[in-house]
Amino acid sequence: MSELKLQQCRLDGRYDIIECLGRGSYAEIYIARDTAAADGEPQMVVIKALNVLLQGMLDAELEQTLIENFQNEAVALDRVRHPNIISRLGHGTAIDLSGTTFHYLVVEYLPGGDMAARYRQQPYTLERTLFYLEQVCAGLAYAHECGVIHRDIKPQNLLLTADQKIVKIADFGVAKIEASEGVITRVGTNVYAAPEHNPLVQTGPLDSANLNA
Repeated sequence: MSELKLQQCRLDGRYDIIECLGRGSYAEIYIARDTAAADGEPQMVVIKALNVLLQGMLDAELEQTLIENFQNEAVALDRVRHPNIISRLGHGTAIDLSGTTFHYLVVEYLPGGDMAARYRQQPYTLERTLFYLEQVCAGLAYAHECGVIHRDIKPQNLLLTADQKIVKIADFGVAKIEASEGVITRVGTNVYAAPEHNPLVQTGPLDSANLNA
C-alpha cells in the first residue's frame, strides 16, 4: 500500500492540508483550509484525492477506469447543484511531497458527519427519519432530472450540516451520467444495490431501490 504524502502541504497554492479523515479502496479524504475562499475568509473544505496505488500495483486498464470515474464525479456534481447535494468547489491534478501525481476533488465540509454514524450514536425518531428522507428524495429527484443516477445511495453517503438540519447526498464517484458514452463499470456497495444494478438498466429506479434498502 502506498499512501499519498500530503500532510503539512499546500495544495494548488490555496488548500492547506490539515489531516487525513480516512481512506477507501482508491481514495484518501483530507480536511483542509481554503486560504483563497470567495468571501475572503479561510474556510474548511474536504479534499478527495485519488490514489490508484492504495491496493498495490494495478493494471493500466483499471487505472484508466478509476481516473475516468473520478473525473466523472466532477462532471456529475457540476450538473446537480442543489441544496441537498454536496457542492463541488474545485478539482484538478497535483503532485504530493514524494513526487506522485494524483487527481483531486474539493467539496464542501459538512461537520455533522454521516447518517450511519449519527444513527449508531442515537437512533432517529420516525419524525426525524421522514424529515431527512424528504430531503434525500428532493436531491435524488433533481439529480435524475439532470440526467445523473447516483448508483450508491447508502447512509454513509448522506452527510449532515453542523446543526443536523440539512442532509446532503455525497460521493458521486460511481454515478451514471445519461447520454454519456462508454461502458458502465459495475461498482458500488452490494448490500444497498438494487436488483437491476447491471449495465443494461441504469435509471432512476435503481437509486429508489437503494434508498428503500
